[in-house]
Amino acid sequence: MKNTALRLGTVLVAAVAVYAALTVLSQRGYSAEEVTAQQAIAAAEKFLQTCQLPPASGTPITRLRTKSDGWRAWEVSWRGRYSFYVDARSGQVYRFHNYGREHEQVKRIGRDRSPQIASREAAERIVWQLAQRLGLPKDATLKSLRMTTEGESGDANRAGAISAVFEVRYFGYPFLGESGELSLLVDPIDGTLMYFGRRLQPLIESHDVRIARTQAVEKAKQVYASWYRTRRSPHRGEYQGRVEVGYVYPNGAFGGKRYPPQVPYRARLAYAVYFGQEAVWIDAADGSVLGGILLK
Repeated sequence: MKNTALRLGTVLVAAVAVYAALTVLSQRGYSAEEVTAQQAIAAAEKFLQTCQLPPASGTPITRLRTKSDGWRAWEVSWRGRYSFYVDARSGQVYRFHNYGREHEQVKRIGRDRSPQIASREAAERIVWQLAQRLGLPKDATLKSLRMTTEGESGDANRAGAISAVFEVRYFGYPFLGESGELSLLVDPIDGTLMYFGRRLQPLIESHDVRIARTQAVEKAKQVYASWYRTRRSPHRGEYQGRVEVGYVYPNGAFGGKRYPPQVPYRARLAYAVYFGQEAVWIDAADGSVLGGILLK
């Protein structure tokens, strides 16, 4: 009877984990059928309308590209004006470049006026408005906001920019070592969108913390020391108490678990135990090594 109950409990836990993972994966509305070139073009044109950008004229160039990990996307581009990448599974724009405005910046076309967006408050307002129109999840937060003025980077052609990164914490945890859920680059002259990037939706396999932080730290210390000892190399960093908890993609570093590079990208919740600028990832659910090395 005990064994039967245990088996039922195990099945229930596994079912809940699969449901949670599929819930996250389904948030973008993935379809079993890929979108067509015309549907990708329609998605790009709708994106321009949403961002209140001038429509593109003429017929765009379309290419269906396949990466080594099996992920497929449509490249839709109006030469010298706009470039898009559209996820072939969901039909959503996940990357956009406004090359027409970049050309104007470099050639200093229309740069003889003061920026309309000069304060941090105004910058926050415009990036939030843009992000929400582009489908930012309701529980997202503004992770970073940076404003650069013209010439600040040392490049004479640098016209200034507002860059923003938004983050979503799935089940309360962030992704480690990634820029964020959604990234924007805006021209401070008038709020025109220059760049847009969205994280490809991952499959979250685990989001529970079942081992103690102290266990994770001790395991990481052993793994880190053994890794460099067997390679006759001195430690590159020392543990100084820095530990983070977040999602990672197992990459095989430090002899850890490695997932094959294929879509959807599978993520697991981990302790990132830092040794200087390097980190060992310890699975927060079972204590296994998931890889690491961030070098920030």
